Amino acid sequence: MRWLVLGLLAGVVCAQGKTPDKKTLDKALKGRVEAWSDGVLSLRWPFDAAAELDDFDTRGFSPVSRRVENGRLFLEQGKDDESPFARLDHLHFQPPFSVRLQMTPKFDNAGLVLGLVDTKARGGQTWILLNAPVGKEPGDRIFGIFRTRAGAGAVPIAGPRTQRVEAGKPLEVAIEIRGGEMTVTVGGRKLFNDPLFTHGSFSFFFGPGGAGVEVDDLRIHGRPVPSSLRKLVLGERAEDSDAAKRLEEGRTAGVAMAVARLDEPFSRELRRTLRDLEPGARKLVARARKAEGSRDFEDAALLLQEASMIAPDSAIILWRAGWNLSFSGEYELALKAYEAALKKDDELAVAWRDLGALNHLLEHDVGALAAFDKSIDLDPENALGYALKGMLLQGQGKLDEALALYEEARAIKPAEEAYSALQRVVKRLKTPPEWEIKYTEETEHYEVSTNVGEKFAKRVARRLEIYRDFLAEVCPLPESARTGRSPVWIFDARGQYNVFAGTLMSRTAESTAGVYHPAIRTLLLFDDVDRESTFDTLFHEAFHQYLDRVNASPPIWFNEGMAELFGALEVDDNGVKGLGLHVGRLRELRHTLIDEPESIPDLDDLLRMTKVAFYDRDTVSLHYAVAWSLCHYFMTGTRGKARDLFRTYAKAILEGKTGDEAYQASFGAEAGKKAESFRRGWLRHLRRLP
Repeated sequence: MRWLVLGLLAGVVCAQGKTPDKKTLDKALKGRVEAWSDGVLSLRWPFDAAAELDDFDTRGFSPVSRRVENGRLFLEQGKDDESPFARLDHLHFQPPFSVRLQMTPKFDNAGLVLGLVDTKARGGQTWILLNAPVGKEPGDRIFGIFRTRAGAGAVPIAGPRTQRVEAGKPLEVAIEIRGGEMTVTVGGRKLFNDPLFTHGSFSFFFGPGGAGVEVDDLRIHGRPVPSSLRKLVLGERAEDSDAAKRLEEGRTAGVAMAVARLDEPFSRELRRTLRDLEPGARKLVARARKAEGSRDFEDAALLLQEASMIAPDSAIILWRAGWNLSFSGEYELALKAYEAALKKDDELAVAWRDLGALNHLLEHDVGALAAFDKSIDLDPENALGYALKGMLLQGQGKLDEALALYEEARAIKPAEEAYSALQRVVKRLKTPPEWEIKYTEETEHYEVSTNVGEKFAKRVARRLEIYRDFLAEVCPLPESARTGRSPVWIFDARGQYNVFAGTLMSRTAESTAGVYHPAIRTLLLFDDVDRESTFDTLFHEAFHQYLDRVNASPPIWFNEGMAELFGALEVDDNGVKGLGLHVGRLRELRHTLIDEPESIPDLDDLLRMTKVAFYDRDTVSLHYAVAWSLCHYFMTGTRGKARDLFRTYAKAILEGKTGDEAYQASFGAEAGKKAESFRRGWLRHLRRLP
């Protein structure tokens, strides 16, 4: 009877309550559906084309570590990959469930990891290790089932077993879950089973377990959770809509503008100026232009700096050196080069424009606006200058002013599609979500709108008010910033969410479950199948929204560290239950302190870190972990000088002061003398945490 009820429920997956047919599901799942009947779905990935892996979330993989070779998917773990697993996050299943595939180890020490993430138990996962690189004899590897829970390590459930394998020899793998029991079969041999499988619903992931493995013909057969199937169909419709197409045009426009700066030809006047240079300087500039063409900006900058010594009065060379330094990530040196160029020629419009772009990147928006205005005054036909200023104002929520600037750019260069596309993005921001059904709940501080359901809207609003009361107590805002409702939009499906989150002009936003959109001062979120995960994201982003009421450019470590801290707040409908731990962040920190302690940034460096440096793809995860742990230490782990300085620092930020002003009022006077003492206290705090 239970399976009959689940089968009937699985049919009610669309907003209109209609059962999606196989054609609808096949479109949403990009042609992977083999069968769909009585609430049971059969999917297949033959892995004969690289595009098939696009169906999975592949964060942690570099392009080199996943590729299709000879009709098989090849996976290997790179040195820097933290979590190289392909996740089928957008579909959740219930038993009965099965996975079948063929794995071929490329080397004796190559294996495969399959896993199931419990939808309901936070941190609960089951790992199936196939040919893990551990064994007594060459060619023997461990096979076993392990389970994890939040705050605990891996616990062996079945195995380990050993099985003889050979590099290059295919093995058929089957995992079946029925009646609370999971069975694993490899090469036709039943290796082990888990008689007490506990996940009521789960998502699936897989990845390499060693040097490299080929995967062929992945088949999944199971009963999808009704809500995940509904979200999948709704998301596919949203991503296929005109709004999504306009979004992609806008993002492409942003890229086009970056490329326009990258490939910008020298104007006739600039080329004439270069012809007047001494022969030695001209040769160096010519070599620098070739280096630019091959995107070797560092070499180009060095050549131009050498040329500037031969022609010390040339503002053009210094500007171009700054241009190359900026593209190579040497931002402070680039600023100095632009400023030196403008000292020699303060009417060089391109130098003012690029100085504005760099200041915007470094969050010096006042200086950026002044530089853009100067550039436009000097060269009213400077279309790119208008557009770059428009993008800055768009980020500040000044949408009408941004639209007018994009129109100016279009009038100068009507054939440039990028400026029209940017206008369409702003118009999209000015239009609320186009939901067929909308539920709104207003409270003292929030206006929650969603297409999920009325009860859900009320529940979210209630918890947000509890959360807001907590924030008002520990991080009080000035009286003038305490009134007014903050808008929250919660989408039923990731695809619907992406259409709005993507207007941040970044694909990174689309890999998140939620984001605070400062241009419209709105918290955007999609409702995950795992509701607890939804609330974790909600509270994290709600802190960004709360802080933005008083400080539009807070220090990034404080903004993200406090959001991580309070994102783990345990809240139910009756109030705050406690402050949870980010177990993953803590584990990463402890491993880093053992393996690479030199990579932990100093307190001074972290407190003054720019967004660009904080979000560096190689270190961003560590920066989040350090920022969270420092906030946890300052808020809960110390009663001495460090806490007093942090309170002074936080008070300044909450009053709208800049990061530098807050730093000078607190840690700036003490950091040099107390840095080692603070570090020892922080390390003691980490050791005391469970």
